[in-house]
This record gives sequence, structure tokens and C-alpha cells, in this order.
Amino acid sequence: MTTWGQLKSEVVEELNLADEAFVTPTEMLGYCRDAIRFAEAEIHKLAIEDRYFESMTGLPLANLKRDYALPSNIYGNKITRMVYVNQNIIYTIERLTNLRRYEDAAYDSLNSVSQSYRYMIVNNDKNVGPRIRLTPTPREAAAVYTLNCTGAQDQPTLTTADVDAALVVADMVVSAAAGVPSNTSVVSVSESLATYTITLSEALEASLLGLDVVFSQPLVQLWFIRQAYVPEADVDIIDIPEFQTFIKQYVKVECIKKEKLNTMLPVELGKLEVVQNQMIATLTEMVPDQDDEIEKDLDIYRWSS
Repeated sequence: MTTWGQLKSEVVEELNLADEAFVTPTEMLGYCRDAIRFAEAEIHKLAIEDRYFESMTGLPLANLKRDYALPSNIYGNKITRMVYVNQNIIYTIERLTNLRRYEDAAYDSLNSVSQSYRYMIVNNDKNVGPRIRLTPTPREAAAVYTLNCTGAQDQPTLTTADVDAALVVADMVVSAAAGVPSNTSVVSVSESLATYTITLSEALEASLLGLDVVFSQPLVQLWFIRQAYVPEADVDIIDIPEFQTFIKQYVKVECIKKEKLNTMLPVELGKLEVVQNQMIATLTEMVPDQDDEIEKDLDIYRWSS
């Protein structure tokens, strides 16, 4: 997959910017982010986010805790589904959206013994932001294991000699005071010579040396639409690889705009329009067919025997 560093090098080479200073690396990175946001907006405009950005994270429940944070990278609070999974008990956690949702939430709390969970979005504190509120308030808690772990920055693995690592399983939610990205989960666990290697869904943001890491059983699967990732450094992957041609051309045009009297601007703007239209056409073709069109009768064009 293409990284921002590779794409930037192509722009620098094609525009002969190696010895120029009128565009800084920070400015070029900003142009890249703008291009990604433009492509992201087109994807959302056509309602095909699930083709690119649908994600899942676990939501560990805590006893008597009713409010839970949304994923930090969620787009517009777009939750696509919440599913309760506890051994053989599986059901959709419905959202309370009707006019009587407040009364329904109060009723759920009064009948918490047999009532399945439902949820609503609340925003009680501007400093905290929106929260998922479960009704009734959970009277159960997820299994939680705290292990002393070691791991290297930019690597998606942890090692530990803690015997409780044998209880850690795939899809558990992983968190720590530092070094572990949000929405990280366990991919797999292996053991060799009493040392456990835990593979994560995300690479570590910083090295861990004997740090406590928390592994929690997710009783709730939270499916959501995430934001497009924007690069922070040269090693970061371009999140929408199909449209890297558009992203590169967008960056080239913005760079040329900064150079006064550059006669290539009209030509490069024309190229940008072409790749932009190609991108939008590609996205439009991905809009699901509702399978409700009647086929034309073409029998009149067939040769009769």
C-alpha cells in the first residue's frame, strides 16, 4: 500500500521541488489531508460508507455503569449496529428513537431483570461529549485481566509471562495508560516456553516496558462508520488507495498555486478535474442496485427462425 512519503516523493519529483522551499512539508501534508477529506465527503454523499469505513469495536460492560464513550474515530456519531454477545445469547441492541423514548428508558430501568438492553445518545457534558446510554443500567460486568506487558513502538504485538494471558481471547478490548491506540482489540494469542505473544489489531504508539495493559471482554459489539485516516508522518498509509491518483493531483495543484506565474496551473487543473470526475464516477457505480428495475423486452431484435 502507498504511504504518504511515497506519494509526496512523486509530487516533489514531478514538480521538480527538491531544491524549492516555497512549499513546506507541513503544507503538503495539509493538502493531502484536504484531498482525503474531499474523497471521504463524496463517499458519504453517496451513502456507501460501509464499503470503506465500517468498523467494529468491543464495548466492555461495567456493573451499574450506564454511559459509555463513543469511539474516538467515529464519523458523525454514525452507529450502524450494536449487538449483545454473551455465549449463546445474541441480540440487536435497538436504539430508542420514538417520541416516548424517555418514558421507555424509565420503564426499562424499572423492569431491568428481564429486559434486553436498548440505547440512546446523550450529551450531558460539553467537555466529555456524546455518550451511549444503555437502558436498563447494566447489572453485569465483563471479564477483565490486567497483565504486565512489553512491546515495541510501531509493532502490533505484546509479550508477557503472566499466566492469566491464557484467558485472553480474540476480540477482547485492549487499553493502557499510554502506548495503546484507542479501539485496539486482540487478534490472536500464542504461547511458547511460558511466554505469551498477543497480536493486536493496531500497532503500538509507543514502546511498553513492563507496563500494565488491560484486556476486557466485549459483551457488546459496536459497529460504526469511522473517519478516514489522515497521515501524520511519511510512513502512514494512504487510507483510500483507489483514489491516490486524485490525492496526488490535488496536492500538485495546490503546490503550483503557491508558485506565482506558473504556466502549468491550467493544465494541472484540467488533469485534476479529469481524475476527480473519474473518482466520483467510480463511487457512483458502487451505489447498491435496488434490484427494482424492469428489464427491457428485446425480443423484437432477435432473428425469427
